[in-house]
Amino acid sequence: MPGLTPEQIQALMSGSGRKGLYRDKAVEFLNSGEGGVCVQDEWALEFDGKSAATIKQGFQNVKDNTKNPVEGAENLLVINNDDKTFLINTANANVPTTESAEAESVEA
Repeated sequence: MPGLTPEQIQALMSGSGRKGLYRDKAVEFLNSGEGGVCVQDEWALEFDGKSAATIKQGFQNVKDNTKNPVEGAENLLVINNDDKTFLINTANANVPTTESAEAESVEA
């Protein structure tokens, strides 16, 4: 039986939206211990063919979901830069967030 080529599989997977993909990847990232990742580099196959704006909106929806919240979502930053989407876990990134930097400057 002839199987599908890797190119055919990738084309099929990039065109189909899997329910829960953004949530699953957000949980995977938040539990990874990493400070930040580039979505298109980390999960190239899963997000192939999706624009940075679409990817950002998908992760932002996961972050803002109050009915079925993801543990640690309050630490998730979703940033687009140069047609790439980056996830930052402020709990692991060891860099001040805008809010904490503002608080420090007020205290000084």
